Amino acid sequence: MIPITGRLIRAAGLDALELRLQDRRATWLWATLVVALVARTVVAVVFTDFDPATANLWEYGEIAQATVEHGHGWIVAPISMKSSHLADPSFVYPTAYEAPLLIWGLIGLFLLFGVSKLALAVMTAFNVLMGTAIVYYSIRVARALFASEVIALLVGIIMALHPVFVFSVATYHAVNFYIPLLLIAFDLTLSTRRPTYALSVLVGLLAGIAALLRTEYLVLIGAIILGSLITHRQWKMTAVAAVAALVVIAPWTARNYAVLHRFIPVG
Repeated sequence: MIPITGRLIRAAGLDALELRLQDRRATWLWATLVVALVARTVVAVVFTDFDPATANLWEYGEIAQATVEHGHGWIVAPISMKSSHLADPSFVYPTAYEAPLLIWGLIGLFLLFGVSKLALAVMTAFNVLMGTAIVYYSIRVARALFASEVIALLVGIIMALHPVFVFSVATYHAVNFYIPLLLIAFDLTLSTRRPTYALSVLVGLLAGIAALLRTEYLVLIGAIILGSLITHRQWKMTAVAAVAALVVIAPWTARNYAVLHRFIPVG
């Protein structure tokens, strides 16, 4: 246990609880994940709007819908979001307005199930599962950082029941997809792990995927990779991670340049 964490646990009189949690690590972990899954499932069923005509699909869904109906292989957006012109192909244009990965996912669902309640229900199911994954990886990161089961459990309870994270599953935003990727990348680059080239490639791939979900994550994942470099002093492995990330992002950047005639790395 990290010394300062150990002192805090002892000062709070939680030594016995720490030992009990260590002995029952799998039990409390699974219990926390079940609570998180049940809470998110209930919220998804009660509060999600599954009707494509009224649901707030954000720009991701509107671009995906326009692309399926009028894109002809190109990702396009309506001239005016939330407009009445989605049915008219003359009101669409190629776009890089948003990071594309969630849009691609929605396009896939719309192609499989149509722009329908079923497509949005499948999207919501993924939201619930990925939201639960946020809880799991938050616990992993807390345990690695503080070497304490008490702190890991507290983090798990907070993340399992935090209203913002619980109710986010009732939206069609990308938050439940990019946060797990950030946590996984952070978990893989912690100093408690021995760095390897395979791990570097995996971190780079996660970085590229996260950036294709949320443009700002180019900066956040870059900070994680830089922090790993400072910790491990492995320049070659850091370069491998950076190259892997660029390989993931480069095709979309090339598409943006070919279609929009501008250098737009993601969106």
